[in-house]
Amino acid sequence: MLDPARVLGTQMPERPFAWSRRDAILYALGVGCGADDRRFVYEDGLVCVPSFATVVCNVKMFDPAALGIDYAGLVHSGQSIELHRPFPPEGEAILSKRVIGLWDRGPERGAVLAVETGVRDAASGAPIATVINEMMARRNGGFGGSMDGMPAPAPAHPPEQSRAMPTREDQALIFRLSGDWNPLHADPETARAAGFPGPILHGMCTYALCCRAVIAEFGVAPEQILRHEARFSAPVYPGETVAVGMARRGDEIFFCAHVGERQVVRNGRTTLRA
Repeated sequence: MLDPARVLGTQMPERPFAWSRRDAILYALGVGCGADDRRFVYEDGLVCVPSFATVVCNVKMFDPAALGIDYAGLVHSGQSIELHRPFPPEGEAILSKRVIGLWDRGPERGAVLAVETGVRDAASGAPIATVINEMMARRNGGFGGSMDGMPAPAPAHPPEQSRAMPTREDQALIFRLSGDWNPLHADPETARAAGFPGPILHGMCTYALCCRAVIAEFGVAPEQILRHEARFSAPVYPGETVAVGMARRGDEIFFCAHVGERQVVRNGRTTLRA
């Protein structure tokens, strides 16, 4: 049974985290970058795709079951990053992780869990990024909590521009090399057991496709991105083309994404540095 008093505010022990230029390039290839994205895939003048910050979420720092959370019922429902400075293409950092939110949607609708990962430079202690995972705990609702205080999603704006982001049939197999080894994204039997017709693309990869679409559509320099947030609506299957619809309002770019008529990302917002 989930104990909200025990879960909320839980702080995990800090962990070191190191990454190399190879990791940054492999991630870029995993989110669909190619020869036209030389700055993301070639070591001379290499910069990170801003969403690379999410790889820190793959570092295992806590066991949901130890907090009474049914791991089999967890679904990645939203993601946000705040970049305090451009994420360097190589480095060493210290990670801190804590539960910052827990909301009850009721026994039939589950609970919502928000986990924050702080990334700071190992040598200087300067903050690099703050990464927040929002997860739906489908089997843990009805613990007596409420939805009070849950952050409002980014407002939706009708798309004014659109960019098609194709994916490869082996996209998930490449992306998983950045640290998310969940067999749901590689093994057909595991995917079918979970109710899908086949392996699905990682939500983090779809999130990165939206980031790349914003950069390409508006000519945004990677270092301009301050925040990037989105919520997930439905899975993407490798080989599908994701249409990212966007509308710019000053320093904010609002977006959603569809595969055909199926909405896969909603309430997206990228905030640029002023």
